Amino acid sequence: MADGPQSHARPTVSPLLWCLVIVALLVVFNRDSIVFGIELNRLLDGEVPAASEVNDLIRTSGREQEIIETLWRSDRLALRRIAAELLAAKPKNAPLPDWAEGILIEGATDRDYSLRETALRNLSYRRVPQVEGLLLAQLPDPDPEIQIMAIDFLRTRKFTNALPNIADQLTNSRPQVIARAAATIRAFTSNRFGITSDDLINAVGAPEKERAEGLARFMAATARARDWWEDERTQHPKPEVANFKLRPGVIAPLELADASLKPANLAAFSGRPLLLCFLTSWCPSCAMTIDHLKELKPVLGEVALLGISLDAIPDDHNHFGEDEADDHGGHGHEHDHAHDHAAELDPGPIVRKSEQILKERGIKFPVFFDVRGRTTGELDGGEIPAFVLLDAERRLVRRFSGFRNAEAIRAIVAHHFPPANGAGAEGE
Repeated sequence: MADGPQSHARPTVSPLLWCLVIVALLVVFNRDSIVFGIELNRLLDGEVPAASEVNDLIRTSGREQEIIETLWRSDRLALRRIAAELLAAKPKNAPLPDWAEGILIEGATDRDYSLRETALRNLSYRRVPQVEGLLLAQLPDPDPEIQIMAIDFLRTRKFTNALPNIADQLTNSRPQVIARAAATIRAFTSNRFGITSDDLINAVGAPEKERAEGLARFMAATARARDWWEDERTQHPKPEVANFKLRPGVIAPLELADASLKPANLAAFSGRPLLLCFLTSWCPSCAMTIDHLKELKPVLGEVALLGISLDAIPDDHNHFGEDEADDHGGHGHEHDHAHDHAAELDPGPIVRKSEQILKERGIKFPVFFDVRGRTTGELDGGEIPAFVLLDAERRLVRRFSGFRNAEAIRAIVAHHFPPANGAGAEGE
């Protein structure tokens, strides 16, 4: 008897195999998004990228808004500044989309004053309606450079409603601010009071008589301007000044070394606010700043003053600081300046040389070295000289860059950390 036809069981496919197939298909169809996510995370989590890297990702992905908004929402100062600078670089004759304008308006109140200036400059060029109020909100700031910046933008953009707020600066304690305010009043009203910064003779070696006579002319002209404003004040109602709330300050990473290249012992500064001054031994602007920092005590009230030398950070040519063997004409340490930390270089000699130079310049406050570059990168300290004010929990209070004299530094510190019991700004 013949056997009947045999049945064959259909082979089953492993669930794991099905999962792998599905994952593979998802990867194939979403390859561009996956690659984009990897590249964006690399920008967010790695060393501070160059602006050109961000532009390359924008160009290849076409996702400008997502990229810039992601950088802006990050807690990294340098990334937020790149986002603002990319928007500021857009053509001034074309309107910004609402999301981009919103970033710049928020940037106009940032704790990073370099970013703040970038945003305010771009908003004023574009005549964004909110910018006048934002510029007026800068005038009470303790930093004369911020006051001057706001006055200059108000003058050049012809924000004539700002006249009352600017005229009030005629009572400012800083002559350079008064001179800028007078120039703006002249541009708005054609009133000339004889106030000129030429009378503020600051030239080294100028005869004392010449200085005294210039200052006397300046003060007499200022008095005439103040009298004029007292008569005019009631004719000019003040415009609305923007109210803004600062975003929470980021936590600052402090990875520093002492002159022996051992991890810096910062225990003595625990629980105290810090004013960090980023500098190098070869930077001319730093040398000017150091001359004024010497007038300050190592402690400003409750705030400890610390120097952070960038001399030990190699640049993208693998040179340290001022390398006389090359022909680069000095090295900036901007936020997009690459550093080769993998190179087997010995920072010891340049650290010892830098320490000696800084000592010879009479620095009284402690100086530490940023060898890995992380603190400089995260706090955008490469725009030397740069200052970062931190609270006792190491949260960012303010960042600003460029030369400041001792008076301005005292005023900025005292604004955020008022001296106790009416003591002087240096705890005297």
